[in-house]
Amino acid sequence: MIASDPVVLIAAGGRNERWGVPGIKVLAEVDGEPLVGRTVRMCRERKREPRAVSGHGDVLDAVDGAGYSQPWSGSVSAMMADCADLWSGERVALLLGDVWYVDGTLSAALDYRGLLVRAWGSDQEVYAVAWAPGMTATMMVALATAAGHGGKLWHLLRVLDGLYPTSHARLPSMLQLVDDGTRDFDSREQFDAWTAGRF
Repeated sequence: MIASDPVVLIAAGGRNERWGVPGIKVLAEVDGEPLVGRTVRMCRERKREPRAVSGHGDVLDAVDGAGYSQPWSGSVSAMMADCADLWSGERVALLLGDVWYVDGTLSAALDYRGLLVRAWGSDQEVYAVAWAPGMTATMMVALATAAGHGGKLWHLLRVLDGLYPTSHARLPSMLQLVDDGTRDFDSREQFDAWTAGRF
């Protein structure tokens, strides 16, 4: 049996609380291209058609027809539950709109065909998560509730791995650490320092 291609979702609707300046973080531009638009393009180059989930009209306009309008409800977990009609029960690759992806990490998430859950990131950040068919919106809501902390993705992974509420020093076993240049940005200051260092 051939494993199905995943439903590819890009979480692009956050409140930008740590961004520190006006504007939408996922629309920060590198080489004239917004982060979220670059991720959409890279997915399409790999023959995957993503859906960028956001309540921001400017984001929906920037993703070349890949947008899915959904008001932000506080966390990635809650967003997943809110747009369950796109993915419930299917194989999923969840990407984050504020991440600068390098080919290795993006391809790993899009090509994951395992039977469980796999995440890619650093010891501080989650960049992508993929899971096998079977996860439903009801399960996502239950896990997000168990995770607490507003259902943030990092805590959700810890619940899935059975680590919560043990020491946060221990990383979830499903997290594959990557060091290929993929990174996310919490603040405009981080983003500006990174872009300045590229040249």
